[in-house]
Amino acid sequence: MVATNPAPLVPVAATTTAQAMLDAAICAYSIGPAGYYPSSFYSTPVGWTTPPMVFTDGPDAINAALLGRTGDNWAVLSLRGTLPTFDSFDSFFAFLRDWLQDDETTLVPLALSGDDSLGRVHQGFRNAVLSLWPSVFAQLKAIDWSRLNGLRITGHSKGAAMAFLFAALIKDEMGSGGPTAIEVHSFAAPLAGDPAFAAAYSGAGLGHATMRYQAAYDLVPFLPPYTLFDLFAHIDAWDIHFDFELDAALLFLAATVTRGYALVGSLAYYPAATPSVPFPAPLIGNPAQWRAQADIIAAIQAGQKNLIAGAHSATLSYWPSVFGQNPPMLPIGALAAAYLAAFEAEAQAQAAPEYEA
Repeated sequence: MVATNPAPLVPVAATTTAQAMLDAAICAYSIGPAGYYPSSFYSTPVGWTTPPMVFTDGPDAINAALLGRTGDNWAVLSLRGTLPTFDSFDSFFAFLRDWLQDDETTLVPLALSGDDSLGRVHQGFRNAVLSLWPSVFAQLKAIDWSRLNGLRITGHSKGAAMAFLFAALIKDEMGSGGPTAIEVHSFAAPLAGDPAFAAAYSGAGLGHATMRYQAAYDLVPFLPPYTLFDLFAHIDAWDIHFDFELDAALLFLAATVTRGYALVGSLAYYPAATPSVPFPAPLIGNPAQWRAQADIIAAIQAGQKNLIAGAHSATLSYWPSVFGQNPPMLPIGALAAAYLAAFEAEAQAQAAPEYEA
């Protein structure tokens, strides 16, 4: 018996750039080893005019991206985040441990020449960007930018950090021959570079065109620690430890992560929903940063490990925050299931015997 898929959810229209770019970031999670199988719920609101090009590289194709054009006359580069889904505290911190292995947070030069002209950045994210760079750059050079409004770069989690590095490299390598405008829309972004990188990024005109979207209680946007706020400095000040597992995980991160990072762009922070204000409007600027810091410290001190783990989800945390409504019952895990179902159906069709009429 062949299982039938439930009726697809009706896509929710993206009425803001942030909503369209979040959907585009989620689309990148539909890239698999055998192709791209997007969910119409997320792909339709992006407004792709044609199916986007797919890029993969790295061991087991762990680095992936989409490049396409949208109906509002922009090119969109969407970078896939880290693959594991976070359905529990254990899986969330397994992702963090994997991300930090082999000291991938070491700061190294970003510039392709190896000099420090663009500052120093997260080694793991730089490696991921450079694995995709040749193929993506070749396609960017082939675009007639005089016919487009510019390039929007988006991503969630690891993909969001990669977006910063791609923007800096594109600006540096293409100059006046590149996009007339570059926008960066990063969701749940970890930090990507040091203060010299932040200065070079701002000096290239990218700072004012970059928005970081952050949901309440998401730990990842505080990693690695930035110069103005080291989350781990608060660990020694705790008088009561409410959850041993949470404390142990944070102490592990504190002992292994590289410090000396800096923020780029502006922050749009979505405070936690409450019964009276289900989806509050985001806070912007310094008040947003202060509120985000206070909220994560309070969550850690209260031992709310599952709340912290769930806050990083692109579909179950960021989508409802940015769209201002309850999340669809279509987590990233369902995207993977849909992809596998399509792959298996294709394999069965190819293996089926052919009969002559």
